[in-house]
Amino acid sequence: MNPSELSAIEKALSFVCHHCPVCSHARSHPDSFIGKLLHNPLHADHCPAWKAEQKAYPTSK
Repeated sequence: MNPSELSAIEKALSFVCHHCPVCSHARSHPDSFIGKLLHNPLHADHCPAWKAEQKAYPTSK
């Protein structure tokens, strides 16, 4: 999805998540405890910031 298609709230949430040190660590180390915790469906399916970040930056893992 093109970031220009996101609402202002989704842009703000995606910015926070994308620049969060914990979330950044989880994306770059998905096999770590934090990575497994944040990629777990209990978090990934319900966190609005994580969802917005995945929409805004689909290629970042």
